[in-house]
Amino acid sequence: MFYNKFKDKVEKSKIELKNEIYKYGLNYRKKFVWGIIGINLFIMGSYFTYANYRNGNKLSMVLSLIVLFFAFSFIYMIFEYKISIDLQKKKIFYKKVEISLDNIKKVTLRYMLPAGMKRLDICLDIITKDKVQIIIPLMMNNKLEFTSIIKGILEKEFYIE
Repeated sequence: MFYNKFKDKVEKSKIELKNEIYKYGLNYRKKFVWGIIGINLFIMGSYFTYANYRNGNKLSMVLSLIVLFFAFSFIYMIFEYKISIDLQKKKIFYKKVEISLDNIKKVTLRYMLPAGMKRLDICLDIITKDKVQIIIPLMMNNKLEFTSIIKGILEKEFYIE
C-alpha cells in the first residue's frame, strides 16, 4: 500500500475499542519469502556440511556451517515478529520490549528506513516519557487495524508525517 493512501485511510479510520488483546504477526508474503530462503539455505548448508565432513575439508565445512547459521536466522525471524496490544493491562508487547501506553509521550506514523532494513517501510516511531525511542516496522497483515487501534488509544499523542 502506498504511504499516501495508507495515511489517508488512517486519518479517516475509526475503530471501536474493546477491552481485549489484539495480536499481530508477520504478513504472509514475508513469511513465505523468508521461509523459502531459510529452507533452501538449510538444505544447502546441511548437504555441504555433511559432504565436507565426509571429505575432511574443514575450511569448506566452516563456510557451510555459516550458511546453516543464516538459514536458522531466517527461520527465527519468521517466528520472532509478534506484536500484541493488551488493552486491559494498557501495554504493547513487541519482541522483548514491553511498552506501557501510559508512558508514551509521542507516536508518529512515518515512512522511513528502519534499522537493519534495506528499503523504506511504514513504521510507528514511539517516544516514551523516559525519552526512549522504539521503532516498530509495520510488516503485518492488518497494518490499518493496528494503526487505527493505536490512534484510537493515543489520540492526543498520535501524529502522522
